Amino acid sequence: MDKNYFTVKEVAQIVFGGTLSITTIHHLIDKGNIPAEKFGRRKLVLGGWVREKIRQANLDCVS
Repeated sequence: MDKNYFTVKEVAQIVFGGTLSITTIHHLIDKGNIPAEKFGRRKLVLGGWVREKIRQANLDCVS
C-alpha cells in the first residue's frame, strides 16, 4: 500500500474495519486525532498514518 493519501471511507474500512462511522472519523480528523489534509472540500488521511496503524494491528495479532 504505497498510497500517499486515503479517503475517509477507505480509512473506515481498512483501519477500523467498518466499526466507526464516516462522521466519527471526520470528527477525529477535526480534533487532530487522525492526520489529514484538505483538498478542496475533501479530507484525505495521510498514507503514513494508515500504514502505521496497519503495522501496529499486525504486531498486536502476533503478540
